[in-house]
Amino acid sequence: MRNKADKKTVLLVFAQKEEYEPFFKNLQHTTITLSNGLELTKSKINNYTIYAFYSGVGKVAIAYKLGLFLSIITPDLIINIGVAGSISSNLKAFGILVATKSCYYDADLTECGYKLGNMSGMPLYFNCDESFINNILKCATSEDNIKTGLILTGDSFITKKLVDKQWFKCFDNPLACDMESASVGQVAFMANVPYLVVRAISDEVIASKSNQDDYNNQLNEASEKAALLVRKVFETKNT
Repeated sequence: MRNKADKKTVLLVFAQKEEYEPFFKNLQHTTITLSNGLELTKSKINNYTIYAFYSGVGKVAIAYKLGLFLSIITPDLIINIGVAGSISSNLKAFGILVATKSCYYDADLTECGYKLGNMSGMPLYFNCDESFINNILKCATSEDNIKTGLILTGDSFITKKLVDKQWFKCFDNPLACDMESASVGQVAFMANVPYLVVRAISDEVIASKSNQDDYNNQLNEASEKAALLVRKVFETKNT
């Protein structure tokens, strides 16, 4: 993986419009059309050139669009921003997970000798960019309630009854789950581009009686928290 110390061209990757919109609120930006017909949002913050798009929910949707964009532009860093469901008692609603790595919970090639979650020909974990994690931690306050650790990805909206106990045996202390992060991590790994995942907690899967209702009620506020934290890093000089 290339690891430039000075990552100034950044591609922001969102699944949903609700996750994307808060980042650009009151921020001057333009829409550009690429040669393949896709549209990207472009903005400038300090010395950072920011590109962004939202793809639709799920692993395939985000991987497909990310791959298309990477065929046209070459960012120094990819950041996946959005919301996630907590599967840890240490990560509460509206807290923020800055992932250190991502992994699939629904990849199962164990009959072929792989570990659970390990896609053929890929590492088990897709490690996130340490330097930008440090930048976020420098800019964060105690009110951001940041945790760092593993996020799991699969093509299911996880409720309490779908949480699998073997996740906590097979994986390295997973804190949250979503439907895109590891897919972004795999594309970034294959493209040799550093990446990062920043997800605010929209629902507490294990603790809530109806985390789907919590997700619906808290999506917008959680989306804003994640987006504005990343934007704060760009707006802070010397990061």
